Amino acid sequence: MSSAADATKPLCGRPTMPRLLPWIALPIYLAIGTAAAVTPTIDGVAKPGEWAGARREKLVGGGEVWLLRAGNDLYVAVEGSGTGFPSLCVGDADRVEVLHASAALGTVAYQRGAKAWSRGPGFEWRVRDLPEPAPTLSTDRESFLKEQRWLANTSRTGAPFREFRIILDAGRRFLGVVFLSTNGMQAAYWPASVNDGCRDMDLLRGEAPHSVELTPSRWHDIE
Repeated sequence: MSSAADATKPLCGRPTMPRLLPWIALPIYLAIGTAAAVTPTIDGVAKPGEWAGARREKLVGGGEVWLLRAGNDLYVAVEGSGTGFPSLCVGDADRVEVLHASAALGTVAYQRGAKAWSRGPGFEWRVRDLPEPAPTLSTDRESFLKEQRWLANTSRTGAPFREFRIILDAGRRFLGVVFLSTNGMQAAYWPASVNDGCRDMDLLRGEAPHSVELTPSRWHDIE
């Protein structure tokens, strides 16, 4: 089974980010932009109009994250400062999922116990980016979204721009965003208060430890 470290080849080019209106700081209860009629297609290409109205924030360490809400869907775009791969931590006070997108997609969940946060099954890599797209890719993506309730674009070359769609529920309240650069293996993150196991280097490489320390209430409150 390949790990997230497969996505370390040099990137030939970077997608061009569309020009958006400058972000104006709003109160926390208006923190996430509201999608217009056109919602983003999860393909790693920021098409004109898709991300209009999105909230844009700088990653600590370089890069940017965009946030856009459309009903029960949260769209997240992550642009690193170079090649690499993102991990999103999403959950509540008792359970956290780590959504990892590199050359393939994988989910791992941690449950809060009396003394520590413990991992369930490890990453199972799916929807892999291959030199020749698999004939079942579209079906595989639909199946992954239905089962895992999230989707992102994959890139075996470590493309720095990634798009996520997350189907929200009551358990997906807090969000932490991390982008691991393969140039120097440095992690950029948002918000600045993410200072826990969401930034664990083994976890970011797709080698989920059995236990990590997590403080979801210090992340971004999606509500």
